[in-house]
Order: sequence, then C-alpha cells, then structure tokens
Amino acid sequence: MKKIKLSSLQSKTQAAISDRIIISEQSNTQRIRADDFIRSMGVSNGYYFEKSLANGEEVSIGHSGIGIYIINTIGNGISAVFIIGAFVDQWVKIAESRFMEEYFVYGEKANKYCIYRKTTSGDIFIKNNTGSTRAVRIQAITTPVA
Repeated sequence: MKKIKLSSLQSKTQAAISDRIIISEQSNTQRIRADDFIRSMGVSNGYYFEKSLANGEEVSIGHSGIGIYIINTIGNGISAVFIIGAFVDQWVKIAESRFMEEYFVYGEKANKYCIYRKTTSGDIFIKNNTGSTRAVRIQAITTPVA
C-alpha cells in the first residue's frame, strides 16, 4: 500500500473510523492508519503516547488537551474511549471493549488502569494499578486548553 499524507488529498469528503480510517476522494478510496491520521493533525490537535508501566507507576502523558482519548493495552487488546474536559471531574467514558468487568477507569482506583487530571486544565495522567507491568497506548484527538 502506498503511503500518502492526509493533507495531500484534494477532497476530504468522507471518513469512517475502524482499525483503519477510510478517506473517500472522488472515485478513489485511500486507506490511512489511525495513528497517521492523528499525527497528521499536528501537535496541538493530535497526540500519540506509548509506554510500558510497572504496577503502581503513574506518569503524565505530557498532554492536557480537551477531547477524545483512545486508550488500549498492547498485547491483550483491551481498549476504551473517554471524552475528557478541562476540569478534574469533567469526563465521559464512551465505550470499553471488555464485557465482564471494567479495565480502564477515570480517577485513581485499585486494580484498574486509571486516566485522570490532577488539576483543572492540567496534564492527563495514567496509572497502572493492574497488579503487573503492562504497556499502554493513548491516541488523542483534542483541542488545546486555553
């Protein structure tokens, strides 16, 4: 598959998100990886973070934008989507790919992967409380906090 930049497409008329993003341009269909799409939006709107975290380890992801955060564990395929606002308690969990129990939560909870803000308009933090070392990936589509 030939790689092209999203900005090089003449018409961005239709987008559908799954494991890949499909952009329709006139009669041609282009396939673009979701992480390439997010990176193409620039530093202020798109964000990508990946790290292996030991049990109990907390890190700032170095980003404080308002918007959609897609979180998944690398290796076991569990994902969740959050919309996070500027305030500490301003968030909505849209979906999670696990049926029997929660795996990702907003705020600090035992035995979960946690995502949260400590201060209004502050950085987003992620903490691994799962009991073992796990790798996590976060992709975000956000607006900068003013």
